[in-house]
Amino acid sequence: MKTLKKSFVALALAMCLILSLVSCELPFPTQSSSSSGADPVNASYAYIAIDINPSIELVVADGIIESVRACNDDAEVLLSGEDLTGISTEEATEKIVALAEELGYITDENTDVSITVTADDETSGAELEARAKDGAKKGSSRIVVNSNPRVADTREVKELKDKNPELYKNLSPAQLRIIKSIMELDPEMTIEIAMEMETEELIKLLKSYTEEFKDFNGKELRDKAHERKKELIAQREAEIAEAYGEDYLALWTKINALKTIYKGLEAKAEAIEISPEELEALNEIVAELSTYAGKEFSSVEHADDFEDILDRIKEHFQACDGTSEELEALIDELEALVESLEDKYDEDAYALTDEELASIVAIYGECEITTLGELEARIDALEDELKALRESITLDDIQKDAIDDAKERFDVAKEQVKNELKDEMDRAREHFESQKNDRREAHGNHR
Repeated sequence: MKTLKKSFVALALAMCLILSLVSCELPFPTQSSSSSGADPVNASYAYIAIDINPSIELVVADGIIESVRACNDDAEVLLSGEDLTGISTEEATEKIVALAEELGYITDENTDVSITVTADDETSGAELEARAKDGAKKGSSRIVVNSNPRVADTREVKELKDKNPELYKNLSPAQLRIIKSIMELDPEMTIEIAMEMETEELIKLLKSYTEEFKDFNGKELRDKAHERKKELIAQREAEIAEAYGEDYLALWTKINALKTIYKGLEAKAEAIEISPEELEALNEIVAELSTYAGKEFSSVEHADDFEDILDRIKEHFQACDGTSEELEALIDELEALVESLEDKYDEDAYALTDEELASIVAIYGECEITTLGELEARIDALEDELKALRESITLDDIQKDAIDDAKERFDVAKEQVKNELKDEMDRAREHFESQKNDRREAHGNHR
């Protein structure tokens, strides 16, 4: 959505980038000690996602690892005590896979390793992917390497393109994954903002945020640091809005109050569960298709499973030699049912209660809004109005000084947060190192 996709500092892309650089102390990439003297500013950047469970993200410049991000706690365990920066892509993927096998993440029953590479230059990206896969195969002789994007990313890209084909026409599942990773670390980043950026810009931004949060081991600690940073950003934004004058501050305050309501309603809409009767109807068709396939398709349990089960069933039967009319009719029936349920459980179609509408009217004023999608459109319009107002304001020296002071206070407070959490960071690091040793011992005993 445009409102959740455009934060205050991102009303114009240039301002968004400037404030992002300032607020995150975002340096341009520094030269790696192993980069053979290449100028990192002009280096060719790429992103590599490695999914074994653990899941790990690498930022690469001219084939050399610049930053490493653990995407889950298993990855924190695997990477504990390891430094992959400054080595080649092949060395990094070999080491990751070898460690995954040593620690019992790769077994005879779990041999799949997904490696996806994203870069602005498709040719260099393909070459890098080949080197990454070669390195992974050196790490373990029993792995099966693929380049399949995550199903959830593929599904979300399709949904976004259906909603706005023009805006998202060039979005790929791999790009979405980079954007989502940045969004985890930067409360101001949104998919819409990211669509105005080149892939390499996004990769560099991810590198910067990864470095900023690299000491926060574990999701719980990162979430705590992230929430504290969001609070500081909100305070900074309010001070900047105030510097732009009363009219601007009033409109900015209204938009943020409506965003808060929207986020709460969005979470409520997402939590609506499919009815038992609808689940039964879906799973009856899935059971019939399982009989045709000679394999058991997992049953549908949640609305999020709709597209996934349909994609897996289609993929299976497309690989078969021919299909019967009865089978095709069953797949068509499943597809029609999935589409109807997706429409029914579409978040934009969520109907507002009288109480929810009253909370919106108290902020916005009298309005004819009946669904979450209509609320989104109103917030979009207000943000366009805010953008126009901002562009019409010429700041004087006092206002500019106030904005600079707000940024400086933010930087100081951000450093204080890191210092306050230092003891927890040390404990988390010790915890993951202990888990790594336990896994190594346990896996060694099972060999």
